[in-house]
Order: sequence, then C-alpha cells, then structure tokens
Amino acid sequence: MKNIMMALIFLLNLICLKAQDFTNETKQETDLRMEWWNDAKFGMFIHWGVYSVPAGWYKDKMIPGISEWIMYSAKIPVEEYEKYAAVFNPIEYDPIKWVKIAKQAGMKYIVITSKHHDGFSIWDSKVTNYDIVDYTPYKKDILKPLAEACKNEGIKLGFYHSIMDWHHPDATKENFAKYRDEYLIPQLEELLNEFDNLSILWFDGEWIEEWTEPQGKKLYNHLRNKKPELIINNRIGKGRQGMQGMNKDHSFVGDFGTPEQEILETSSTLPWESCMTMNDSWGFKRGDENWKSSETIIYNIIDIASKGGNYLLNVGPDEKGNIPHESIIRLEQVGNWMKLNSEGIYNTRPMKNYFEGENIKYTKSKNSDYIYAYILKKPVSDSIKIKYVVPKDNSKIFLLSQNLTLNYSIKNNETIVLLPSGIEENEYPICLKIEGSEKKVASSPIVKVNEKVVKDTYLFQDSIDVEIISNDIGAEIKYTTDGTLPNQNSKLYSSKLKINKSASLKSISYKNDFVESILKTVQFYKIKSVKDLQIKNNPSEKYSNLNKFILVDGKRGSEEYEDNNWLGFEGVNFETTIDLGQNKKVNGIHIGCLSDLNSWIFLPKKVTVYISDNNSDFNKISEVKYETKNTETQKPFVKDFSAKINSSTRFIKIIAENIKECPSWHKGSGGKAWLFVDEIILD
Repeated sequence: MKNIMMALIFLLNLICLKAQDFTNETKQETDLRMEWWNDAKFGMFIHWGVYSVPAGWYKDKMIPGISEWIMYSAKIPVEEYEKYAAVFNPIEYDPIKWVKIAKQAGMKYIVITSKHHDGFSIWDSKVTNYDIVDYTPYKKDILKPLAEACKNEGIKLGFYHSIMDWHHPDATKENFAKYRDEYLIPQLEELLNEFDNLSILWFDGEWIEEWTEPQGKKLYNHLRNKKPELIINNRIGKGRQGMQGMNKDHSFVGDFGTPEQEILETSSTLPWESCMTMNDSWGFKRGDENWKSSETIIYNIIDIASKGGNYLLNVGPDEKGNIPHESIIRLEQVGNWMKLNSEGIYNTRPMKNYFEGENIKYTKSKNSDYIYAYILKKPVSDSIKIKYVVPKDNSKIFLLSQNLTLNYSIKNNETIVLLPSGIEENEYPICLKIEGSEKKVASSPIVKVNEKVVKDTYLFQDSIDVEIISNDIGAEIKYTTDGTLPNQNSKLYSSKLKINKSASLKSISYKNDFVESILKTVQFYKIKSVKDLQIKNNPSEKYSNLNKFILVDGKRGSEEYEDNNWLGFEGVNFETTIDLGQNKKVNGIHIGCLSDLNSWIFLPKKVTVYISDNNSDFNKISEVKYETKNTETQKPFVKDFSAKINSSTRFIKIIAENIKECPSWHKGSGGKAWLFVDEIILD
C-alpha cells in the first residue's frame, strides 16, 4: 500500500507540474548554479551502510575486492544478507564529529551513500521498511542529524544514490520500469522533500542494461524541476567512458564528470570531480591497510585544482559509526597544510599552462590578478625559476604559508624567486602568491607521418618522411634526432625529415614574445623482419586476429584493445620464440603491453628475455618485474618492456607472465586477468 501511494503522488506531480527542459540550460545559467561547487575544490565522500557489518569478510574469509560489493562478490543470498542489516547498530555514530573532521580538513561539502547497490536505505524512508529505522536495532534516522550538522557548520550536503538495486525484487530486466516508478523515483523525491539543504545528487550503477540515456535525461529534468539549483553528476546518464569518467560528448546528461580512482591527465573545459579512496576499499574493510599518505593526498589536491577539478576523498566508517583512526590522522595533517596554503585552492580556476616542468603547478584566482605557484619539492638551490608567469610591475611575491615577502629578480625573461633557507623538505609543497599574469607559451610541436599525428612511438620497415608542425603562426621548430635535448642553437626544421633508422626525435617550438614550448619526444623504431615465430599458449579466439605475425608487422596496438592489433591472453602467460633465420647482431628488444583496468587488462608482472643459437640452450639476458597497484591509472595506456641484448643470436624467447587473477582491490577480483601484447620491436 505504501508503494502504491508513493507512486500515485509521483504521477500526480508529473501531471500538475509544467516541466522545464533543464538539459537546454545556457552555459551562463549552468556556471551560476555550479559556481559554489567549482569554488569548493575539496569534499568528503562517505560510504556507509550494512556492508560495514561484514566489513569485507564472509564465512571467516576475506573476500577479494571492495567491501561494499560483498553481497555481489561473495554471492550472498538476499535473505542471508538481510541478517547483517538486522544487527546494524551504529551506537557510536556522531554526525557532529564527522562534519567537524571534514571541516578541519578543509572540505567544503559531504556526499554520503543514502542507498548503495545493496538496496539498504540509511534514512527513515516511507517507501520501504528496508531502512535504518524499520529494520535495525538502531531505530534512528542517520541522514537527518548529518544534514543538520552540515547546515550548522556551513558544509554543503550531497547524497550518493544507486540506480541499480540487488535487494529489490523488481529491480530486474523484466520489472525494472515498475521498480523505477514505484521505488527509485519516489525515494529520490522523498530525499528532495525531506532535506531542504540537499545540494548534490551523486548517482551510480547506471551501467546496467536496463538504464538508458533517455531515462537519465527524463529523471534529470524531473529532479531539477523539483529543485532547480540541484547539481547532478553524469552517472545519471550513459555518457561516461569507464573509470576515466568524462562524457563522450556534450549530448549526454549530467553536470560534472566523475573520474574514479584517477586524475585527468590534462585540464578540461567541463566540470569534473575525481573520487578516490584513502586505502583500497570504499566501505570499511578489516585488514585493508594500504593507506595513502597525507603527502599523496596533498599532492592530489594541488594536481586536481591546477587542472580545474574537484577532489572527493572517501572515508568508510565502521559498523559502530567510527571513521577509521588512520583516516582521521591523515585528514588532520591535510587540514593543517590547507589552513596555510588553501587560498590557492579555493575559488581558483586553471591556467592554460597549469604546470611548468615537473616541480611547479599553477592555479589562478577567479576574482583577482593573483596566481599561485605550488612548488612540489624542495629545489636543489635556494631559488626557483619561473617562466610561465610575469609579476606585475613593482608587485610583491609572498610565501603564502607565512605571508612572507620574498626577494625576486627578472633576468632573461625568467623570474628568479629567492626562497627562505629555513623551509624543510617535509614542509613542501609550498605556495608562492604572485600578483601577475600568465605568459604566452608556444604550442608543443606536432609530429606527423603520412598526415597522421604520432603520439610517442612509431614503427617502420624501410624509411619514412616525418613532418613537424606548430599550431602557432610564425613559430620556429628546433630539433634533434640523437636523443639530446634541443635548444635555440639546434637544427631548424624547414622540410620533412627522412628517417631510415631507429631514432629519438625531440623538438621544441620558439616564437617571439612566447615562452618556448614543452618538449615533444617521439621514438622511431625500424623493424627487422623475422623468419618465423611460435606462440606457446594460444590467445583467446576473440582477440587472436588469426595471424601471429601481427606481433612484428610494424603496426602498433593503440590504447583501444579492440583495434585489431592486439593478441589477448585470458589467465595464461604469453610466450613466444622468434627465429631470425640466421645469427644477427641485436642491440635490444621491446614488447608492447596494454593496461586497461576498466576491461580487466593488466600489465604482466614479469617479462623475461632469453637468447639461443640453436633453439634449445637458452640463456636469460633480462628480467623486468612490474607490480600493478590500486593507485595505477584507470585510463588505458601502452607500456614497453625493454631488454638490452648487444649480442649476435638467432633465437629470442620472450615470456610475459600474466597475473592470472584480478587482484583483491579490483572490481573483477577473483576473475581471470587478461594480458594483451602487440608489437615486438627488434633494434
């Protein structure tokens, strides 16, 4: 009866409300609504629910993977999982303490899981009895006192809400519309009606087949019509591209992108927020001690802010309601740094050139001419050189943490800032506050072969013509091909280069009144043909491409595993023996492997290279080990494993060892891991 009444109320609202299409909101309207969020930069994610009771363990065994997925990972039946809910009793829950921990850390908003995939609601929902008040011995609403504490401390409030539901009987393909209309949407309306300070709705679970982009757009409009100022992430629709989190294009719904466990490689013109755990799991998991250091968290704050994003850092309270002590310690340390240095984090926007070298990250104030230069590590000398920012005439440069005026000079278009001698290494990163303006920086050169842009490596068999261009009219390009760094005295590019042997091409653009560009490096490899090669374990039929010689055809696999250049091996090693036909002098060998954690594709944990003159007596000449960690980027990338040979040989054996099984921190934990290999390059 309760569900029917809520559904009727929902339908009446649809009939009575003259709906506005908020997907056609102007950029000015969006910017105004999103301004507080873009200013905030740093928030707390809280994953808390029934899953904190088993805490990653089932039948006296730690279950691989993230703890909030234990119902799915351990295949726990609904009736059995409900027993955890029946004993969930967080008697030590203190929302005032939680909010003060977040505020002291410098966090401006909190997003908490109102309902995760396990279907349990942590507020007194009128739509269901499977909630904290009706189903547990605790008998009290969790969200209302948290909302009140946020209001009192000036912290914005958001709710994470799962679209999919492992508990509800109608959340299946056949009955999904009934679940959506009679349960999912009425609960969301309930949250909007009961929490007047709700500012963010953070959706998840949108990847299920039952959910579609039209449904996402319809729900987005319905929620925004109920509360126009609401901010909603892009997981309400189907646009995000894996864990990288950004929408494929502007046609998809959602106010901000959601990179998960990674930071965008570059800045974006679209709003985005990187959500990350402090250890390996989102929900509380006993035995998960792989904690990020406070130094790493501070670096992430700077890196994300410099690229224009927000950082949503997670805590996973235990079943009694306590945030882990390890999280609190790190948040205190982060908060101490933020008190001194956060002026350059809050209310800032990204510069066009947001980093200079490997040791400087920039942000700029949205309201003034101040630019903030974060020096990540202590320089070798007692000064730091800055090229990308020019101070205003007669202005001062400050060490932000001490409001200390620093001496500086300008020579050869560089600003040389003298740093105080008393700053210890453990006090970095430090921030310089500069009243000034961005300099124009020349665009990095673009390298092309056959009219196609080359990113970092290119394979060829005979000879190739290489073109280097700049997007800046009137720019000069200086280059080298021997691996040395180019400068203004290096060769001037004027026409296509003929390359007929392996080479390392490095180039820089120069233009009057511009700072020289970032260095562009492309490695060219000349491919030696082979007589034959044998593969011990057959690749998966789906990714075999029917031809073993794809490994030495000169066409390198891209970051897309379905580009028809990769051989895929599921749960087994890759092993090949190459026959050169006769003894040849080989300087080195390289093998390309793919990492795409979103698709269960991992780099090998070890690559070993052997050589032989007779195909029987093999000598090991190289072994490279690699450990994939939870901090590994989720964005696909290609990595070369290289070995020096410097010997004459006929046969070369390569063994790339598969990790065999997805690790405990991975969503596919317990399942078979894939190993993808492509081009073998003989130098």
